[in-house]
Amino acid sequence: MRAAVGVAAVIGFPIALAGSAGYLYAGWNQPRLPEWSFGYVYLPAMAGIVVASVLLAPLGAAAAHKWPVKWLKRIFGVMLLVFATRMLWTLS
Repeated sequence: MRAAVGVAAVIGFPIALAGSAGYLYAGWNQPRLPEWSFGYVYLPAMAGIVVASVLLAPLGAAAAHKWPVKWLKRIFGVMLLVFATRMLWTLS
């Protein structure tokens, strides 16, 4: 589990960068986008995500090293269930 957290931390940034580049390209000349948008990337939201990530990443890394693997797995499982339930709920 700790190795998975480490790998996710390393590859998370390139994945986010590639995804952002794709949304920027896909929405580049789209009409009626809000101000402060580059393509489909809304800069104030991106800034909030960046700030929260930079501030909270050390806390997450510390928790991953301190908490027992059993609890990390349970928390991850609960989060997956919550996200999946929310996704299914919004589809209906």
